[in-house]
Amino acid sequence: MTSIHGLLKWLIFFSFINIIFLIFTFLGGVLFGFVPAMSASIKTIQRELNQSSPTYRDVAKQFYDFFTSAFIPINLASVIPLLFGIIAIMNINITLGITNLFGMATFYGSITVLITTIFVLIHLALLQSINKTFSVKQMIKLSYIAAFYYFPLNVLIVFFMILWLQFLLVAPGLSLFFGISVPIFICTVCYSKTKLYASQITTGIGEISFANKK
Repeated sequence: MTSIHGLLKWLIFFSFINIIFLIFTFLGGVLFGFVPAMSASIKTIQRELNQSSPTYRDVAKQFYDFFTSAFIPINLASVIPLLFGIIAIMNINITLGITNLFGMATFYGSITVLITTIFVLIHLALLQSINKTFSVKQMIKLSYIAAFYYFPLNVLIVFFMILWLQFLLVAPGLSLFFGISVPIFICTVCYSKTKLYASQITTGIGEISFANKK
């Protein structure tokens, strides 16, 4: 019974996080709300993993506080990677189907830039969620370092997201309740054990080794 109760608790928690993530993403205008909402979700999940067991009213308040505190710095830091990502998407659309050397090089180069942008945005959300204050310049620098430093893990996370998306296409009704909360939970758990984000879940202190180097 205890295990069933625990499973139901997490399912309800994931559903709640998913719904408030969508609400705050839209409140932020989608483009400017997505990454702050992801960061707030990570922080809220970290609190739950610390077994703080707050009420859902407290969870919503925590989410709001995390979202508002992250909104400006994380969007300032996201300008450069988002610009690269938008340019990459435009290049992919333009060069799709072009078979000459320049077209193929641009196409695959743009895909690489787009994937890197996804990595960088994930790490911007993770950096903003930890208990250490970074300047916008430091966040940009560290997010790009982490995008390459944790390349194998980043690839596995993105691969899981692709599989999860395929699953949601089969069962689209689950998107409202688990579409984004499950991938964010996987990111939170996986990256918490790495060098950059170590001790976030277990202590909330966040002793960062190479992050302290400017």
